[in-house]
Amino acid sequence: MTSDRRSRLVRAAQALFLEQGFRATGIDAILAAAGVAKMTLYNHFGSKDALIHEVLTQHDAEVRRAFVEAMNAAGGTPKNRIFAAFDHLTAEIASPDFKGGLFIRAAYEDTEPSAVWREAAAEHKRRMVAMFELLLREMRHPHAAVTARCIVTLIDGARVAAYAAKDAGAGMNARRMAELLLAA
Repeated sequence: MTSDRRSRLVRAAQALFLEQGFRATGIDAILAAAGVAKMTLYNHFGSKDALIHEVLTQHDAEVRRAFVEAMNAAGGTPKNRIFAAFDHLTAEIASPDFKGGLFIRAAYEDTEPSAVWREAAAEHKRRMVAMFELLLREMRHPHAAVTARCIVTLIDGARVAAYAAKDAGAGMNARRMAELLLAA
């Protein structure tokens, strides 16, 4: 039962943070959406910041798992798997549930000196870069590290363009840029 309440808190918070933002979402709204008492939040997390950190940690694992599954399903060469990541991104952006990205929102909304949210977003970026860098090294790409960072920048840019500019083609545009990047 305890883990169920914790899970409900994380799921409710994630949905509200995506919809309303981190700062605009109050504890009472999260508690109401999760159907739990305030004491449950503080027993499991201690603070809203700790809950946000857990949401971002779980979301990081979910995002990377989805990319890995899409790339593994595509199979083939490392280059083909990288392009499959962009196909996954295109499908994500096309979803009616697409609301931008939690990590970009966290980085922009975290103005505190401790920058806990921004650090969680930065850790997600490091993990994404490492994931693509492995594939690029498998290809024996001469600039694997910098190219992996470029790929993650394309993914982030596509999410921002799709959300902010309502650009439905942002995922495919990012893929085209990745194709050019990997053709060089």
